[in-house]
Amino acid sequence: SARHPPPFRTPLFPLVPAVGGLACVGLAVFQGAAVPEAGYIAVGWLAVGGLLFLGLFARRARILDEVRSFFREAGFLEIETPQRIPANAPELHIDAVPSGDWFLQTSPELCMKYLLAAGYERIFQVAKCFRSGERGRNHLPELTMLEWYTAGASYLDMMVQCEDLIRRVARDLGRGRLLSYRGCPVDAS
Repeated sequence: SARHPPPFRTPLFPLVPAVGGLACVGLAVFQGAAVPEAGYIAVGWLAVGGLLFLGLFARRARILDEVRSFFREAGFLEIETPQRIPANAPELHIDAVPSGDWFLQTSPELCMKYLLAAGYERIFQVAKCFRSGERGRNHLPELTMLEWYTAGASYLDMMVQCEDLIRRVARDLGRGRLLSYRGCPVDAS
C-alpha cells in the first residue's frame, strides 16, 4: 500500500531462504546417517529456529517497522549515532562495556543531545546499546533501545507521543485497544 512500502527483498529472495533451509536439512540428514541422535538434535533445532523466526523475529520486525513509520509520519528524522564513544553518561547503576580506550554506548542519549543542540528538532533512533552486568531473566548485556527527542516539548507532550506510539503499534499489529502488561489489563484507547 502507499502507507507501507513493501519490505526490501533481494532479487534472489525466494531462492536464498529455500537454499539455506535445504542445506540445513541436508546437514541434519547427513549427521543423522552418521550418528542418529545428532540428526534428531539437528532437526529439533531446525524446528525451534523456524518457530522463532516465524513468531518472535517476524513480530519484532513488524513492530520496528511500525515504530519507524510512526516517527517518519510525524516528521522525525531517523539518525544513527556511533556505538563506540569516548565516555558514557555518568550513571551510578549503569556500567559501560569497555572497547579499547573507549566504551560501547549504554544509551544514544549523549550523541543525540549533541544533534538536538545543533538544531535537529525531531530525531529518533533505534540503537544497539551495551551494559555490563545486565544479565537476568529480563536483561541481557546487549539490548535494542528506542530513543527520541522533540525540541521544545514538555514532559506532557512526550507522554502523549509515547501513548500515541503504543496505540499505533498495537492497532497496526491487530492488538486492539486492550493490552496486557505483567498480567494486568491496560486500556489503550
